[in-house]
Amino acid sequence: MVITRRNDRRLGVSGTDWVKNGDRWTITAINPNGSLHARHLRSGLHITLPAAYVVEYVELGYASTVHAAQGSTADVVHGILTGHEDRQLLYTILTRGRAQNHLHLITEVADAEEEFLPGIHEQLTAVDTLTLTELDGRTLMTVLVEHPTKEGRDMHIESGMEDGMQDAMNLLEGVAAELR
Repeated sequence: MVITRRNDRRLGVSGTDWVKNGDRWTITAINPNGSLHARHLRSGLHITLPAAYVVEYVELGYASTVHAAQGSTADVVHGILTGHEDRQLLYTILTRGRAQNHLHLITEVADAEEEFLPGIHEQLTAVDTLTLTELDGRTLMTVLVEHPTKEGRDMHIESGMEDGMQDAMNLLEGVAAELR
């Protein structure tokens, strides 16, 4: 699932509707040029989001702030609490899940040095992570686009990549399966 973060009337999904900030979409296909075929979660309408729009204004939609989640539902919700939430915020968190709602309270504050990966001085998006992580001199994003099936990726990995990279690709396969 992804969420669009900018209104764009040029990206029409019907005669009267367009891509809006906060819309949630299920990815149905990823094109080699970076554009996405997607289906709107509520209306079921289909669109192709151009690569330039995807890079700038599309985020993974499985996690959001409480404010952005207002009015949305999911099968299972995991709310992360700092201890500063008010009653209304807690109510919103606890009423988003159809089957389960879980609260996780942060009890320690991480040191500033623990907040980022070594050598990384800013938070990375999922696309950044896939782009920066290299396998056999190529980015994970390139491998995922060149080998759209799990079998194709497995054959590519087994032809000379390290065991750790196989584990990484298995993890990414799980994430990709959730996005489909």
